[in-house]
Amino acid sequence: MKPTTAEQEFLKKHLRKNVMFRETYIEFYDHILSALEAKPGNVSFQDAVENIIKEDFGGYEGIDTIEKRYKKAVFKEIQKKYWEYVVAYFKFPQVRGTAILILLLYWVTKQPWFSFWVFIGIFFAMRMTPAILRRARNIFSGYIFTNPQTSVKDGGFKWLDYISVTLFALFITCGAVYGYSPIGWFKNVHPAVIAILLVLCALNTLAYYKVYKGEFKTSITQ
Repeated sequence: MKPTTAEQEFLKKHLRKNVMFRETYIEFYDHILSALEAKPGNVSFQDAVENIIKEDFGGYEGIDTIEKRYKKAVFKEIQKKYWEYVVAYFKFPQVRGTAILILLLYWVTKQPWFSFWVFIGIFFAMRMTPAILRRARNIFSGYIFTNPQTSVKDGGFKWLDYISVTLFALFITCGAVYGYSPIGWFKNVHPAVIAILLVLCALNTLAYYKVYKGEFKTSITQ
């Protein structure tokens, strides 16, 4: 059985209603098209598609299970790459750049003009950069991707967004433990602590960008 153009469009729309992620959609679509070639021509197209989904994937519940496993594997790989990049910043030769960054940010924290609000501005600039990159890609993807499905990788990057928020929450919590407001804690804590917090946030942003660049360096046009 060789699907017509209209039948191929029907299959695309049908899968988009039942498949969550762009990557798995493409795999399912290609697999079903290939499997249809072995189906006899006297079977209706829709029945042939339903039979393939049932026999090869275990039905729509099977498709859901496959997608959940794929999502888990992708998230695990993204997290693994992220931590590898972070650890690399503390190993030779990248540790030299990390040391320079620490000294630079420590110097910044010692300046008379460096206030709590400057710290907040720098912190949130670092915090928002990964999210801006991801959202810019999502907006621009409307011009790259003809398939409207969400990428499974987007959820992995949302997880990375939480890391800098956790760092900031740690900063606030430390202040609360010692009975300070955020501004009071900022005034009383050693500049090195502030510098370390900014360094960790900067390394998070850099590692995020490296993972992001590697995961989305190619476009999908199915």
